[in-house]
Amino acid sequence: MKQFFPIAFSALLLGVFLASVMAQEQTPQQRKKIRKVKRVAKPTFDDSKRDLYFKDIAEGLVGDRPTTDMQNKIASAETAAGQKTTDPANSADWSTLIDGTTLEDEIKSLNQALAKTVTTPVKFKTTYNDVRQTMALLSMSFAIVREYDSEVRWQDHAPAAQAALQKAETNARSNSQQAFNYCNARKFDLEDLVRGGSFAESEKPADELDWSEVIGRSETMQRLETSDELLKEWTADEKTFAQQKSKIISEAQWVAAIAEVIAKEGMDDADVDEYLAFCVAMKEAATQTVTAAKSDDFEAASKFANLISQSCNNCHEEWR
Repeated sequence: MKQFFPIAFSALLLGVFLASVMAQEQTPQQRKKIRKVKRVAKPTFDDSKRDLYFKDIAEGLVGDRPTTDMQNKIASAETAAGQKTTDPANSADWSTLIDGTTLEDEIKSLNQALAKTVTTPVKFKTTYNDVRQTMALLSMSFAIVREYDSEVRWQDHAPAAQAALQKAETNARSNSQQAFNYCNARKFDLEDLVRGGSFAESEKPADELDWSEVIGRSETMQRLETSDELLKEWTADEKTFAQQKSKIISEAQWVAAIAEVIAKEGMDDADVDEYLAFCVAMKEAATQTVTAAKSDDFEAASKFANLISQSCNNCHEEWR
């Protein structure tokens, strides 16, 4: 019995070895049967029958081609704001879309949000998604400050702040202790900056912004949804409009700025004309809402705030 076991075990190993060798010698077709599909040959015609067929199918069409549903939506988006689509690459400077005070107020508000969500490692485990959204919006805000075409607060510190807060957004995709530590450190850096200090250069800023890394479309869409709901509420009646006029201006400016951001080179679908048409329509409706609110024109503000919603809804029908 003692001799039988080694012999049997050796025979088993030999069998495994031989099976392996045989498998290696097999061709791929032997190891896996591949179903071959015989294609129909491309038809050929002799010259005697050539005149029975069109060389191009378009030759057989009479009249204008029908407008597609997508083309109708693009035309609607373009005319909704009162002008044709323009090239986002040649868009207006940041100062024409959003005031420096609006940027400053947003950063202060986001700083206060961090003070509530980045407190302890235990709480961070349940709030890290909110922290990620806040960090993404801060990254976008400081990116705009960095590129701002006139004097705005914190412009000297914007490159360092943007790079660090972008990294914090990446870290906040998990609720680990390491992610909490990094986000907590950036929270204190931001508090120092808001109080009049500086922002520690914990990350080396890139020479040029890559907007696809600054913020994702998901985060911008969440912010736009918030603005849309607020604008609809504040322009629902004339009394509320009068009470919330300054907030309407700020929210509409953020809509215009985000519409500019999501059309930046490298952003998702920013190379698709149909998508860019919706972005431009939303930006134009937002700037018109700002103008109307500044002029105390409730009817116009309500109209253009509604057009913001329409441009969002039309876009979501194709891209959500």
